[in-house]
Amino acid sequence: MGAAVAPAHGRTFKELYSRADHALYRAKRQGKDGWSVFDGDPNEG
Repeated sequence: MGAAVAPAHGRTFKELYSRADHALYRAKRQGKDGWSVFDGDPNEG
């Protein structure tokens, strides 16, 4: 599972969705049943 939090990680649906997706793929790389919260650059994703 990946998560992004408004307004810290974005203000629009597109920004939040993209950053949550970025966190999701990081969680997948960490292994099964993982989760991650976006913590990168707000201009990333």
